[in-house]
Amino acid sequence: MLLDEYGNTAAVTLAAAVSLGAAGYYWSRSGDPTHKVAAIVDLKAQTRILPDGSRVASCHKGDALMETYYADVKTISDAVRRGLRESADGRMLGYRKKQADGTSPYHWLSYKEVIDRSVDVGYGLREIGIEPGQKTFVGILAKNRPEWVICEHAVYSNCSILIPLYETLGPSAITYIISQTEMRIVIVDEEAKAERLLDERNKYPSIKVIVVIESFSKALLGRAEQAGVMVYSLADIESKGHSAAHRHSLQVGVMCT
Repeated sequence: MLLDEYGNTAAVTLAAAVSLGAAGYYWSRSGDPTHKVAAIVDLKAQTRILPDGSRVASCHKGDALMETYYADVKTISDAVRRGLRESADGRMLGYRKKQADGTSPYHWLSYKEVIDRSVDVGYGLREIGIEPGQKTFVGILAKNRPEWVICEHAVYSNCSILIPLYETLGPSAITYIISQTEMRIVIVDEEAKAERLLDERNKYPSIKVIVVIESFSKALLGRAEQAGVMVYSLADIESKGHSAAHRHSLQVGVMCT
């Protein structure tokens, strides 16, 4: 009986493999899988040589250096605001949220929602004493999620320097980056990461503020206070920024790590 069951399974598997193989062969013969994308330039003459010996792309109109692709886009923040206009406030950031029935449909934030929230976070950081400017380094230790991008653009709005901290690099790399930049603030996505930063407090003496995206316990607040670190929720930072008295925009700064 057991052998018969295995035999039936093997037969079904073989039949499925043959069917898929036949379908693939038919597609490759009936369609045009090798369709080539038309080149925008002659591949044998992709550049023009200027009198001074420099080169310019042959598809570029004129010989002057193209400093921006769009006249109204000179920074990353400009690009997002152009997206707002061009899309008529369309979808910008999407994420999946699991429902009670087990499905995970996408939920979307519009360009305006992202811009407004990032501006609020930017002003909120100023309200808690994080000075704007390129001498301020803001670390982000979080998984990919809408709040990552919102905090990213909040840092840009304050003309501060964004420092991505990737867990995949390992704890030693994170320690090195924090030590080199002497950052005062790190944004994390969950309480466990804030706990780890406090566990290694002796390695990160420069950190004075931790912002947590998700909810956290009162115990974290008490432990952070004992370590001389202030902990805020991202929602609290947004609220402080939204009600800030003085609001004005600044430039953009990024540091790659």
